[in-house]
Amino acid sequence: MQLVSVTENIEETASGRLVEGIHALMAEFYSANLAGEIRKGMTQKAKMGGWPTKAPIGYLNVREKTAGKEIAKVVLDPERALLVRETFRLYATGEYSLPELQAAMHAKGLTSPYARRPGAPVSVSKLAELLTNPFYLGVVQWGGVRYPGQHKALIPRNLFDRVQQTLRARDVAGVRQRRHEHYLKGLLFCGECGRRLSLTLAKGKYLYFYCLGQRGTARTGCRQPYILAGDAEKLVEDLYRRIQLPASWVRRLTEELQAEIIERQAEASERRVRLTRTGTSVAPRTSLWIRASIVPSSG
Repeated sequence: MQLVSVTENIEETASGRLVEGIHALMAEFYSANLAGEIRKGMTQKAKMGGWPTKAPIGYLNVREKTAGKEIAKVVLDPERALLVRETFRLYATGEYSLPELQAAMHAKGLTSPYARRPGAPVSVSKLAELLTNPFYLGVVQWGGVRYPGQHKALIPRNLFDRVQQTLRARDVAGVRQRRHEHYLKGLLFCGECGRRLSLTLAKGKYLYFYCLGQRGTARTGCRQPYILAGDAEKLVEDLYRRIQLPASWVRRLTEELQAEIIERQAEASERRVRLTRTGTSVAPRTSLWIRASIVPSSG
């Protein structure tokens, strides 16, 4: 990628390359310094009990004028606050899995304010984040440190603690501590009936995966055979080897990235020309550097 300046004539010579390098370093310094100042400001806001980013579900970001100044605040969302409290209450009963909780709360009217599709339910992963977020206790957690928040708490401490206990008991990640240990434990599902695969130890030394649809109260009539843990490992490794972008995708993504870079450069050049004509000073901006490392599919 080449640095193009609309205000200076950078020649393709040794001195021109020196000037280009100086401009690039200045832009990089400006960008890094600006990012550092932004992080510093966000951390300071958190220390004062404010919330530097988008408010969690159940709250809203608002701006209020106080003594002639506009102040950013986080307030309760009248549409979702009580539904968030109901989400905590239902999960604390221990009668709901996260997918079941998602369906139940969507039926009650809880939707995601940040989804692209209006009225979409809160995703299961976002529900898991919501249930562990101390923000609902009136606490701001930023950079691994907790500060007293200026916002109103939505969930009482005893309810929040019960939810954490339920989460630990259910092990949201799906990898539960069982009698037999294996790194794929709780992560594999049956291709026939969709139930989770469990582990069993045969003859005290042979570790097998088997479908839960074959045992227990929720049988599905699945007839998938038992599979040795070593064979399951090989199948998973083979699957990951095949998950590569086809060559056609690589070419298309490369073309789209190149078109995006050209469009941004053109917009930046037009902006610089307009500001230069009006006599407005322009702060240096960081250059756009993109490095792609995509392995095309052998097929």
